[in-house]
Amino acid sequence: MKMKFCFILAALVCMSMSATAQTVDEMIDAFLNFDATAEGPWSDVEQTTTTVPKVGNASVTLDGAVSSGEYGGFEGIEVVPGMNAWILGFASAKNWEGPDDNSFTFYLAYDDDNLYLGVTVKDDVVRSNDPPASFWKDDAIEIVMDPSNSRFDYNTDTVNNLYGGHCYFNWEGLISAFDYDNGIPLNVGSAEAPTFRWGGASEWSYAEDGDIYGIGVETADGWAVEVRIGKSTLEDPEAGVTLTPGTIMAFNLGVDDDDGADLAIQYFWANRVRAIGATPDDENWDLLTEEEIANKDYLVPGADAAFWEVGINDNGRLSRAGGGDIILGEATGIKDWQLK
Repeated sequence: MKMKFCFILAALVCMSMSATAQTVDEMIDAFLNFDATAEGPWSDVEQTTTTVPKVGNASVTLDGAVSSGEYGGFEGIEVVPGMNAWILGFASAKNWEGPDDNSFTFYLAYDDDNLYLGVTVKDDVVRSNDPPASFWKDDAIEIVMDPSNSRFDYNTDTVNNLYGGHCYFNWEGLISAFDYDNGIPLNVGSAEAPTFRWGGASEWSYAEDGDIYGIGVETADGWAVEVRIGKSTLEDPEAGVTLTPGTIMAFNLGVDDDDGADLAIQYFWANRVRAIGATPDDENWDLLTEEEIANKDYLVPGADAAFWEVGINDNGRLSRAGGGDIILGEATGIKDWQLK
């Protein structure tokens, strides 16, 4: 009887190993044949909406040891290229060999003063050798945020981001949107027409005791980074945006992987179907009724309100309209934080 049990157990183990290998093969096939315009989990509203628990002030320690418990019970969201993540078509040496090559899990929490983000990354090669403005070529995370949740189709790299915006943190926890030589936020425009990738309305600082800070560490199977983002770069007093329960912010998170020849793969948690080019600057926006805006009729092909092309493309990963949603929740104590 014991021998029979061992045989059955061994058979199950072999079946499991075979299934796992097949799953990886399927993942690689999905990567190689990924359609960047296709809908999927990355465009599903429910799967790209999550609630962020509120934790005690300064209870999150930036040390690279990321856990659900520290993040108020937030269930980490695993992101795998091609499975539930949208993949950018461009890369100078595009390559991916499965989840152990690169995949990530992220956690979110907030308190009265900060939003916290923890990311654990499986990565077989850990590198960062480019200057901050080019961290997208290294092992890094990319954050796209619109605290006002306008959902307009602005590419965050082409506008002055007064609150939130688009920035990278390399695996060591350094932010891209900061001028380290002068100790000020990085202005990518000119003195006469400044354009800030992040938090242009405030003179924030990157430092251990500053408004923004990050820490990254190498791990047994890759790297982990934790980031603290101060409310000075998120709260818009004129728009009434605050770090309080019920606030909804557009949010996206991506990972860049450098395996030795700069970017090997870049992929994002969200890239939602959007009205491409729909901004208040477009005169068609004024033709929409409040009801059409509330019901998002402009996203329904063939509807009277569909003045724009509706779909998914590369720019969606950096668009305020293409991101997911984070909802600031109540203080910890509720068991199921993450919307399914």
